[in-house]
Amino acid sequence: MNTLKGIVLAGGKSTRMGTDKAFLTLQGRYFYQTIYEKLRPFCTEVIVSVNKNQVIQHPFEYPVIVDTYEEQGPLGGLLTAFNLQPATYIMLGVDMLKVQHEHIQSLIHNHDIACGCTMYFNANSRFYEPMLSIWEPTKLKELAVYFNKGGRSFQKFLNSISVNAIPCNDCSFLYNVNTPDSLLDMYQ
Repeated sequence: MNTLKGIVLAGGKSTRMGTDKAFLTLQGRYFYQTIYEKLRPFCTEVIVSVNKNQVIQHPFEYPVIVDTYEEQGPLGGLLTAFNLQPATYIMLGVDMLKVQHEHIQSLIHNHDIACGCTMYFNANSRFYEPMLSIWEPTKLKELAVYFNKGGRSFQKFLNSISVNAIPCNDCSFLYNVNTPDSLLDMYQ
């Protein structure tokens, strides 16, 4: 699995947070830096998916791609990367700070190339957790068809395809920082 390319999804609007989450800091590092470093040991290359305003306002020290699908959520960021460079991608959202080495390692260890898409499945909520996932080119092509037909919901897409779902009863490591209150929880 050493051919994985990593993608940090950092191009969102951060509406609920009220400020760009990519540039919030934890322990002296921007969120995008922390997530990049979490993916780096597992990938041949890691890129940061950003929106055009971010790349204008901030000099990134890592390779970036600018979302070609503006304001279309994480699907747009993932498909931008795939369209620029078809590959097997492991993606991680910029606000998924509780994800640790062992969670990524388990995802990779359990990945089913033939199935084409691997992620955790929250057994309590009955939702897939796509913001930490692995995507083969075949599934990304299917995702592109769904997206081009107007689909924007990861859950709807995932419920329509075969997914290698890794069940987790305690999915607290998949916590995402979306609001000022959730940010405060990270510091406690």
